[in-house]
Amino acid sequence: MKNKLIRNIVLVYFALLAVVLVVQISGIRNSYVEPSSLSDSIRYRDILSSSVVLCDRSPVMLVKQKQMLVNSDNAALVPIIDGDKSLVPINFFNAAYGAVISSDKNRNSATVRLNNKAMVVDGNEGIITVVSASGEENLKTAGDIEFKGDCAYVPLEGFAEGFDRQLELCGSIALLSEKELKLDENEREDFTSEVESRIKNLPSVGEQERLDELLGSGAVNIFNAIGESIGLSQEKSPVSTLGLDANGIDSPSDIRSDGEYVYFINDSRINIARDTAADEVIGTIQPDFARVYGIYVDGNYLSVVGEGNTSDKSESTFEGCGIDVYDLSDPAAPSKARSVLAEGTYSRAYRKDDVVYLFVRKEANSSDSFDMPDYYDSANASVGEKKSLSEVRFIPEMADKAYTSVLGFNIKDMGRALDITTLLGCGENYSLTGESLYIAADSGKGTSIYRLALNEGNIGYCSAGYVDSVIPDSACMNEYNGVLRVASGTRDRADITLLDSNMDIIDSLEDMPVDGNIVSARFIGSRGYAVSDSTDEPICAAELSDGIEEIGSIGIPADTDAVRNFDAEHFICIKKDGSISMLNIADTEKQYEVFGIQTGGNIDSKAVKLNVNDGILVIPVEFDGAKSYEEQTSEQTTAEVSGEDASAAEETEDMSVTAYEESADDSFVPRGRWQGVFVYRVDTQNGFLPVERISHMDGEYDSAAVIRDVLYKDGKLYTLSDKGVKCSSIID
Repeated sequence: MKNKLIRNIVLVYFALLAVVLVVQISGIRNSYVEPSSLSDSIRYRDILSSSVVLCDRSPVMLVKQKQMLVNSDNAALVPIIDGDKSLVPINFFNAAYGAVISSDKNRNSATVRLNNKAMVVDGNEGIITVVSASGEENLKTAGDIEFKGDCAYVPLEGFAEGFDRQLELCGSIALLSEKELKLDENEREDFTSEVESRIKNLPSVGEQERLDELLGSGAVNIFNAIGESIGLSQEKSPVSTLGLDANGIDSPSDIRSDGEYVYFINDSRINIARDTAADEVIGTIQPDFARVYGIYVDGNYLSVVGEGNTSDKSESTFEGCGIDVYDLSDPAAPSKARSVLAEGTYSRAYRKDDVVYLFVRKEANSSDSFDMPDYYDSANASVGEKKSLSEVRFIPEMADKAYTSVLGFNIKDMGRALDITTLLGCGENYSLTGESLYIAADSGKGTSIYRLALNEGNIGYCSAGYVDSVIPDSACMNEYNGVLRVASGTRDRADITLLDSNMDIIDSLEDMPVDGNIVSARFIGSRGYAVSDSTDEPICAAELSDGIEEIGSIGIPADTDAVRNFDAEHFICIKKDGSISMLNIADTEKQYEVFGIQTGGNIDSKAVKLNVNDGILVIPVEFDGAKSYEEQTSEQTTAEVSGEDASAAEETEDMSVTAYEESADDSFVPRGRWQGVFVYRVDTQNGFLPVERISHMDGEYDSAAVIRDVLYKDGKLYTLSDKGVKCSSIID
């Protein structure tokens, strides 16, 4: 009986145990994950945690999941991963693996030493050899070397084979690992997309520790200092005020017209008037900004670019720089449609197509209070949230204590989201030209250039390049038909370089002799002009239509106060004596003044406006009252050289020409002190033809009547003073 009881207890125990096991197995099955997904996830993570990942043209890489610079010595020297080709700057091996590196440009060779092995690349023989410490040869294979400046570029394939690494090339991604990556085509695409989004960019600040490291590195914004010295040099050089070849880039201005209405800034307000009666204001906008930098008008919207908030009704909790947009459906009663704002101060604004790119700079009060900028968008509450440090990118060569926020804002589409890019150490030497934003940074020996593409408000990193001399200002970078044209130089030397969209050098012309320091440049059509601070021959010219060809130096006429480019072969020179001339520079060895005219007054050379397409030249002129207007205009002369006389003028040392006297305009004879604008039609055949003299003066001189801005559009000239706007028809 007792044995039977024991047997029953054992049977019940095993029955209960079986039930528990069934329940547990069932639970396991319910939580079961497909083995392929789990396996891929583990394999994916394991490989990245022990691998190095690079991206084509990107300055950053992942080393065991940590973002690092590929080349800390010169971040703009980036990897080239294109198809089966993978070249990296030799500094990569030191940064990623701690290898000892050396190179010799004269011998066309490079050496990488790691783990008791040495890889020697002989560019002359096209051979890569890997030997051990004992001298045993482990590998000998074909492999070449390239030099960019003094930096050696070495193929990854030879390194991987010689040092027992697995190399996988997935499109623009290169992965070096001690483990083999086994992914099918779809998985490779997902892998490439995910990794590229992490490293195809400027480096990320990432965390407070790295921010402290960047700000404590002792780096300074070199271009701010250079910019200050350029400002001084420009005062000495009349060519520093050459007009820019804007390539469709539009900066905000004080006056705009849509053909039906004219909009203008006056006494901190924006006034609206009918185009046919510009002196009768029908509507007014009082912006919330303490300072207004200019306006844009597009369809039914008027955009105001300004800084500082004066309104108590603003929803934002900080003062900054931004754009207020007003609906003009009823011009007599405009209403605010949207407001965007970034914490900081105004730097620049550019309009490209329908998008305004607003650059706002926020500096740190001290190294201990380097807070992220605030943002505000009345149409999107989430924009008010601060960005994280992982979203902030930095320019490796510049670690100045300032953030630059770039707001990309579509001024025709109020429903489109605001794009915000935040950069640390952007400086002031950037150029929005063509389809790109270029940022130049001094790397010590030369200049690194970072290209960011514009995409309807969004700014995305594309590539980086390098020139081995200094780019003095933003006008020295100009995109033309997809090619970046760069002027750079040092003392008594000018270089011009052409780079493609990958920032690879297409062609370069170095060591063009100049007198003085290069301070700026202009690119006009197929020509490039490097401008120095010399007062003798300040311009060095080059032809860029088919490669680069030096075409000589250009001497500016004596007493020239400013220069405007009319076309690639003609400059307009504004002189200190009140005269204007056209300089023919088609042949730099036989340049000459082909036309000239005397205004008789004092010219505000910085305010001269030139519309090349329509041949309209507007000259702000002031008479000081020492002589009557009749006495001054009776001394005006117009010099002209005909085509027949041109050859003779070229051979004449003083370029003297026959002059004729221009009579005064009897219908417009002010006396005493006077200010206004002289309007000319100008072309290369007839020179300067007087069209109008416009003033806001009414009797006595009035400082409020001084014309401070001019707009020419569709055959009409709008002149703006503190008294208001005049609209004048410009006819032949």
